[in-house]
Amino acid sequence: MHYGSSISHGLEAPAPTLTGVRTLLATVVDVRADPALHYFDGRQLLGPDEATSLPDGLHPDPAAHLRMGERAARMLLDPHL
Repeated sequence: MHYGSSISHGLEAPAPTLTGVRTLLATVVDVRADPALHYFDGRQLLGPDEATSLPDGLHPDPAAHLRMGERAARMLLDPHL
């Protein structure tokens, strides 16, 4: 995915960061005000204290996938939790 202009003026757009993407997605969901559109911050599904569950530093291991699914199901079934 390319975020810069096809015409280079020496001013390339900075690469997106995870924090920036999270902020952008949350803003889009808020602005849309669509009751059928929801945003889940991944940190609600797998927290920073569970980093050891990411064997390659990025992808969750099988047990983490299970925990994430259970947490997502709880959030979807009872969004007031």
